Amino acid sequence: MKLFQKNNEFITKKNNFYIKFGKRAIDLIIVFPSIIILSPIFIVIMLLISIDSEGSPLYKQERVGQFGKAFYIYKFRTMLKDADKLGPKRTSQDDNRITKTGKFLRRTSLDELPQLFNVLKGDMSLVGYRPGVYEDYPQEYIQTEIFKFKPGISGYAQINGRSNLTQDLKLYWEKEYTKDISFKTDLMIIIKTILNVLNKKDVN
Repeated sequence: MKLFQKNNEFITKKNNFYIKFGKRAIDLIIVFPSIIILSPIFIVIMLLISIDSEGSPLYKQERVGQFGKAFYIYKFRTMLKDADKLGPKRTSQDDNRITKTGKFLRRTSLDELPQLFNVLKGDMSLVGYRPGVYEDYPQEYIQTEIFKFKPGISGYAQINGRSNLTQDLKLYWEKEYTKDISFKTDLMIIIKTILNVLNKKDVN
């Protein structure tokens, strides 16, 4: 589903060289070697998930992408097989559908690692808005300038306490990012995200 057409004039006015070329180049420069380096960790995590519970170690879900177009986001599975059929899509820390391995993956944010492949495919960027499911967004929200860019693994909303933010505050931070897109901003967000993960702060 595509909700509006690409606005080249808008993108050209927004730090055009970095947005059109530099951002994707930085994504590939970081993501490609990261996947290679982290591949042993991927294998270990997949084995642990398979031992802990039945089902595929990977989980995919349809999310809202650039220009309102749907794409599948990838994560390591942290819940029981077919968990979506056993309860609501939104989860809490004490959700009994979360597996033992899943609790560890969520606490350390390791469940997000497969999204590196989303970045490699071009569905996502390292930094951008955090993509939700269509049910999360009213029509007018998807029509905002936020969705003229690719969703990200992290962004302003994540480093400012995503799970604790109201929808209005989340929208505020994501709009702020569209005004500040630059190499310096993206580098700051990536470093802050890594520090938050190491300090076990909420970045999911």
